[in-house]
Amino acid sequence: MLNRIEVNLVRDELLDEKWDSAAVAETREELMGYLAKEIVEDKREMRAQVADVCSEGMRQSPINIDGPFEASSSSLSITDKVELQSAKFIRQYNSGILFLQATLATAILNDVSYSMKGAFFHHPSEHTFDQNHLNADLEVQFMFSNADGQVLMVSVLFSEGHSENGFIQNMGLKELIRDQSKKEIEVDPSSLKITDLLNGKSLSDVLKESSYVQYEGSLTYAPCTEEGVTWIVILHQINSLSSLQIGDFESLTSKGKDNSRKTQTLNGRKVYIS
Repeated sequence: MLNRIEVNLVRDELLDEKWDSAAVAETREELMGYLAKEIVEDKREMRAQVADVCSEGMRQSPINIDGPFEASSSSLSITDKVELQSAKFIRQYNSGILFLQATLATAILNDVSYSMKGAFFHHPSEHTFDQNHLNADLEVQFMFSNADGQVLMVSVLFSEGHSENGFIQNMGLKELIRDQSKKEIEVDPSSLKITDLLNGKSLSDVLKESSYVQYEGSLTYAPCTEEGVTWIVILHQINSLSSLQIGDFESLTSKGKDNSRKTQTLNGRKVYIS
């Protein structure tokens, strides 16, 4: 088996066209075998590192929100985007991730600007509440990031109401349900109005009209990154979601199971309320 130095020499000489075709053919099988083995080993190491963070990290999300809380000194403002350029709804069937890729808003947290990447949809909610660990029917997690790669997650909670949610109705869930092999669909951006999602209110309005908590956490999917991840969870639930739409989310997740990560230990972290 070739070692790493030999592999680099072979690669460099092949790129410099110093080898004839016979020499290339003679070493190709061994070279490919080495690289294949190395790729497998790299993947195993990466999976092990991800597993370590997800299972042993000290600032993991989601959490149960039950107090005690400390008063927040942070400032947060959100501005909805009036016109979207594009939108795409993505399903990862094995992991259960449901993600709407769209820049629906911008945010400023403590004078730092963040741009929205999209929104994750979780049924039931990943964050739970009070001593009974109660779930909301749906949690929409708006994902923002800043120029330094720091992440701001803003969660809005939904409970079942009597009418369908117009925004969710236009995301193309039915098309993905009909074709289980399809992983993503383009969505008409003009059909996505954030006020249709939030019972006629802007995200800024919802933020102003409800208490919300803030804490330092992680991504709730692998690699469960903890560095630079801040969570805002708006406590007021919006009752703009039909039972049929809840059923649609159940149909889209892996084998009909929920796509929510269980709550994680707080490990002494402070939870702030505004």
